[in-house]
Amino acid sequence: MEIKIGIGLDCLVFGMSQKEVEDILGKPDKTSETEKDKGIVYYFYDKLIKTKFDKEEDLKLYSIEVHNPDVKMFKKKLINKTKGEIESLLLNNGYKKIEYEDYDTFDIIFCEEIWTTFEFELNRLKNIEFSPLFKDSKNIIWPNRIYHNHSIPKEGLNEEG
Repeated sequence: MEIKIGIGLDCLVFGMSQKEVEDILGKPDKTSETEKDKGIVYYFYDKLIKTKFDKEEDLKLYSIEVHNPDVKMFKKKLINKTKGEIESLLLNNGYKKIEYEDYDTFDIIFCEEIWTTFEFELNRLKNIEFSPLFKDSKNIIWPNRIYHNHSIPKEGLNEEG
């Protein structure tokens, strides 16, 4: 299970419809509507994945949250790594815009360059939430849909989707 920055997760590509996601992952175990942005969330219990669809973006797949211990980024498994290990991994891969937030029961590292949030509990990574990249604060760079089953190079991104 490999996170592809700005693209998606394995065969899941940002911009897919709910039906396309269901064709890949099957029917969700649970669905809900988010209050904040009025999006739709699919929960896949056996895969330890949540997918979010944004109503403002015609219910396209907009965000993926992974709790699965097999998930990889930069060819490394991440779940249960420490904050220091994740910070080093980001820095070693050229990502330097790292923000830290401490809450009562968990901590977050956010990397804007890859639009990814790493959530920690007791200094161990519990989940990763990521979405497409942004050209600016309002314009999403949707991945080119031809990359569904391919390893996608960074230059393979386009702004049309």
